[in-house]
Amino acid sequence: MDRWLARLVAAQGRWAKPFGDFNNRWLKALFRPIPAIRDLLNGRWLGHPLHGVLTDAPIGILFLVIVLDVLDLRTAADVTLIVGILTMLAAAVAGAADYADTDGTCADADRTGPTDAGRRGGCPEGRVGWATHGADDHGPGRDGHSCGHSR
Repeated sequence: MDRWLARLVAAQGRWAKPFGDFNNRWLKALFRPIPAIRDLLNGRWLGHPLHGVLTDAPIGILFLVIVLDVLDLRTAADVTLIVGILTMLAAAVAGAADYADTDGTCADADRTGPTDAGRRGGCPEGRVGWATHGADDHGPGRDGHSCGHSR
Protein backbone atom coordinates (compact mmCIF):
# COMPACT_ATOMS: atom_id res chain seq x y z
CA MET A 1 0.00 0.00 0.00
CA ASP A 2 2.85 2.40 0.82
CA ARG A 3 4.39 1.96 -2.62
CA TRP A 4 1.04 2.46 -4.31
CA LEU A 5 0.46 5.70 -2.37
CA ALA A 6 4.00 6.86 -3.18
CA ARG A 7 3.41 6.24 -6.91
CA LEU A 8 0.03 7.97 -6.74
CA VAL A 9 1.53 11.07 -5.10
CA ALA A 10 4.53 11.08 -7.47
CA ALA A 11 2.22 10.92 -10.49
CA GLN A 12 0.61 14.18 -9.41
CA GLY A 13 3.96 16.04 -9.35
CA ARG A 14 3.71 17.15 -12.95
CA TRP A 15 0.83 19.50 -12.30
CA ALA A 16 0.97 19.83 -8.51
CA LYS A 17 4.53 21.23 -8.25
CA PRO A 18 3.94 24.30 -10.48
CA PHE A 19 0.48 24.81 -8.96
CA GLY A 20 1.94 24.53 -5.44
CA ASP A 21 4.75 26.98 -6.25
CA PHE A 22 2.21 29.47 -7.59
CA ASN A 23 -0.08 29.12 -4.56
CA ASN A 24 2.80 29.35 -2.11
CA ARG A 25 4.00 32.60 -3.73
CA TRP A 26 0.65 34.39 -3.67
CA LEU A 27 -0.20 33.15 -0.17
CA LYS A 28 3.16 34.37 1.13
CA ALA A 29 2.52 37.73 -0.53
CA LEU A 30 -0.93 37.85 1.06
CA PHE A 31 0.08 36.90 4.61
CA ARG A 32 3.54 38.53 4.84
CA PRO A 33 2.26 42.11 5.41
CA ILE A 34 -0.18 41.00 8.15
CA PRO A 35 1.91 39.02 10.65
CA ALA A 36 -0.60 39.44 13.50
CA ILE A 37 -3.37 37.81 11.42
CA ARG A 38 -0.96 35.13 10.20
CA ASP A 39 0.06 34.30 13.79
CA LEU A 40 -3.61 34.17 14.83
CA LEU A 41 -4.45 31.80 11.96
CA ASN A 42 -1.34 29.69 12.58
CA GLY A 43 -2.45 29.17 16.18
CA ARG A 44 0.72 30.58 17.70
CA TRP A 45 -1.40 31.82 20.62
CA LEU A 46 -2.76 28.28 21.07
CA GLY A 47 0.62 26.57 20.85
CA HIS A 48 -0.78 24.28 18.14
CA PRO A 49 -1.65 24.82 14.48
CA LEU A 50 -5.20 26.16 14.35
CA HIS A 51 -5.97 24.44 11.04
CA GLY A 52 -5.86 21.00 12.63
CA VAL A 53 -8.25 22.07 15.38
CA LEU A 54 -10.66 23.71 12.95
CA THR A 55 -10.89 20.75 10.57
CA ASP A 56 -12.56 18.60 13.23
CA ALA A 57 -15.37 21.05 14.05
CA PRO A 58 -17.28 20.87 10.72
CA ILE A 59 -17.45 17.07 10.93
CA GLY A 60 -19.33 17.18 14.23
CA ILE A 61 -21.39 20.17 13.17
CA LEU A 62 -22.51 18.51 9.93
CA PHE A 63 -23.44 15.36 11.84
CA LEU A 64 -25.56 17.57 14.10
CA VAL A 65 -27.27 18.99 10.98
CA ILE A 66 -28.30 15.45 10.00
CA VAL A 67 -29.63 14.73 13.49
CA LEU A 68 -31.59 18.00 13.54
CA ASP A 69 -33.04 17.22 10.10
CA VAL A 70 -34.12 13.76 11.24
CA LEU A 71 -35.79 15.35 14.26
CA ASP A 72 -37.53 17.79 11.86
CA LEU A 73 -35.93 20.84 13.50
CA ARG A 74 -35.39 22.61 10.21
CA THR A 75 -34.58 26.08 11.47
CA ALA A 76 -32.01 24.70 13.90
CA ALA A 77 -30.56 22.52 11.12
CA ASP A 78 -30.29 25.53 8.80
CA VAL A 79 -28.52 27.65 11.40
CA THR A 80 -26.21 24.76 12.27
CA LEU A 81 -25.41 24.25 8.59
CA ILE A 82 -24.40 27.91 8.27
CA VAL A 83 -22.12 27.53 11.31
CA GLY A 84 -20.63 24.39 9.71
CA ILE A 85 -19.91 26.19 6.46
CA LEU A 86 -18.30 29.09 8.34
CA THR A 87 -16.03 26.68 10.25
CA MET A 88 -15.06 25.03 6.94
CA LEU A 89 -14.08 28.44 5.58
CA ALA A 90 -12.12 29.21 8.76
CA ALA A 91 -10.27 25.89 8.45
CA ALA A 92 -9.45 26.64 4.81
CA VAL A 93 -8.09 30.10 5.63
CA ALA A 94 -6.03 28.73 8.54
CA GLY A 95 -4.70 25.98 6.25
CA ALA A 96 -3.73 28.59 3.66
CA ALA A 97 -1.85 30.55 6.34
CA ASP A 98 -0.03 27.36 7.36
CA TYR A 99 0.82 26.56 3.74
CA ALA A 100 2.13 30.10 3.20
CA ASP A 101 4.48 29.59 6.12
CA THR A 102 6.34 26.68 4.56
CA ASP A 103 9.82 27.57 3.35
CA GLY A 104 10.08 24.93 0.64
CA THR A 105 12.73 22.76 2.33
CA CYS A 106 10.33 19.81 2.54
CA ALA A 107 10.19 17.86 -0.71
CA ASP A 108 6.48 17.20 -0.26
CA ALA A 109 5.44 20.75 0.67
CA ASP A 110 5.10 22.09 -2.87
CA ARG A 111 4.39 18.80 -4.59
CA THR A 112 1.51 17.55 -2.42
CA GLY A 113 0.33 20.79 -0.83
CA PRO A 114 -2.12 21.45 -3.67
CA THR A 115 -3.60 17.98 -3.22
CA ASP A 116 -3.85 18.47 0.54
CA ALA A 117 -7.67 18.67 0.53
CA GLY A 118 -8.19 19.32 4.20
CA ARG A 119 -5.01 17.83 5.55
CA ARG A 120 -2.22 20.00 6.94
CA GLY A 121 -0.37 21.54 4.00
CA GLY A 122 3.36 21.89 4.05
CA CYS A 123 4.42 18.94 6.20
CA PRO A 124 4.04 15.22 5.67
CA GLU A 125 2.76 14.62 9.21
CA GLY A 126 -0.96 14.01 9.06
CA ARG A 127 -1.27 13.26 5.35
CA VAL A 128 -0.14 10.95 2.55
CA GLY A 129 3.50 11.98 3.04
CA TRP A 130 3.77 9.73 6.08
CA ALA A 131 3.38 6.74 3.80
CA THR A 132 5.91 7.88 1.23
CA HIS A 133 8.83 8.68 3.52
CA GLY A 134 9.81 8.76 7.16
CA ALA A 135 10.11 11.90 9.24
CA ASP A 136 13.90 11.67 9.21
CA ASP A 137 14.25 11.89 5.42
CA HIS A 138 14.79 15.64 5.42
CA GLY A 139 15.90 16.23 8.98
CA PRO A 140 13.79 17.92 11.61
CA GLY A 141 12.61 21.46 11.05
CA ARG A 142 12.31 24.25 13.59
CA ASP A 143 9.07 22.89 15.01
CA GLY A 144 10.12 19.20 14.98
CA HIS A 145 8.36 18.44 11.70
CA SER A 146 10.39 17.14 8.82
CA CYS A 147 10.21 20.45 6.98
CA GLY A 148 11.16 23.89 8.16
CA HIS A 149 8.80 26.80 8.51
CA SER A 150 9.74 30.33 7.60
CA ARG A 151 8.09 31.95 10.65
